[in-house]
Amino acid sequence: MSDARPDGDVDETVLRSTEEFYGPAGVPETPAALRRPGQEGDGPAPQRTRKATLRLSHVDPWSVMKTSFVFSIAFGIAALILVLITWLVLSVSGVFTLINEQVGALLLSPGETQQFRIQDYFGLSKTMGLTILLSVLNVVILTAMSTLLAFLYNTACRLIGGLEVTLAED
Repeated sequence: MSDARPDGDVDETVLRSTEEFYGPAGVPETPAALRRPGQEGDGPAPQRTRKATLRLSHVDPWSVMKTSFVFSIAFGIAALILVLITWLVLSVSGVFTLINEQVGALLLSPGETQQFRIQDYFGLSKTMGLTILLSVLNVVILTAMSTLLAFLYNTACRLIGGLEVTLAED
């Protein structure tokens, strides 16, 4: 069907010049209802919020496993650094010396020459070794648990449909 009238004239509402449609810069003009305050136009228009409701119906277990593996390794490295810094602060501040004096006064008899040292039981190497062991266990357990939870989530989504998430644009 043609927009032309029988006498050969074109309907003026259908045919607009490119400058009217695209504006002087070649970009389509924003309708007045969608303009934000401070934009060029007829004045401040009410701001509309666009919303979209989405459903998370599947989580890829492989990507969950990779992500949880990386996060648990990062957590393990952070734990090692935290334990090292804590140990150094306690050592420099003299806490271990104070503990050695107090425990030595309680446990040792007056005639003993052997001194008590807490570092023999909880030394830096033993503490860091325990932290490394716990970090490795954390990597294995957290990765396995998160992958298992991804499989369980996918199974539950088949039954109930998944999580609904509403996104809004400000």
